[in-house]
Amino acid sequence: MRMKPQYLRIPLYLGISTIIIGSLYKLQHWEFAKEILFLGNCIEIVFFILVFIDIVISKSIDKNSKGLWLAGSIIFSILLFFFTGLLWAVIVYATGSNYLKLRNKPLKNIK
Repeated sequence: MRMKPQYLRIPLYLGISTIIIGSLYKLQHWEFAKEILFLGNCIEIVFFILVFIDIVISKSIDKNSKGLWLAGSIIFSILLFFFTGLLWAVIVYATGSNYLKLRNKPLKNIK
């Protein structure tokens, strides 16, 4: 039995919106920002697991193409997580935050 695409959209949109809200919490230094970002990433992982299951049990994709579909899904998931982090870094830098600038500087020795 093939899952309907509507069921795959719910965790995708829920995960993306949770990550965006968590990023906004992080930018404002509000409480529970890390927990919200963690929850959003967990929801995205559930989404990719559902996509992998959908590809494996699909009857419309022949056996030779399933490997390519799985490889494409894995590469897409890695790129999505990479670009999410890159977008967060650009937003932090564009807002004038010193987070990235201060993070790379060594701490001064306190005597």
